[in-house]
Amino acid sequence: MDSSRKKGYQMGERHHRSRLTDHEVELVRVLREEGLSFSLLAAKFEVSKSCVVGICHYRRRACTLYAP
Repeated sequence: MDSSRKKGYQMGERHHRSRLTDHEVELVRVLREEGLSFSLLAAKFEVSKSCVVGICHYRRRACTLYAP
């Protein structure tokens, strides 16, 4: 368990500003691996292109599995 979870911070889809579920984040990564563009994924999931880039490069939502 990392320090932010020990402190009680919400991560992933449990965070109050989360726009995508953990399942959708994994789907974005799978679809990107299949060759879809960042722009197309951003439009499909109604988020910004920079959000999709961050997800695919594991800068956002790097830890999507959450065990309560």
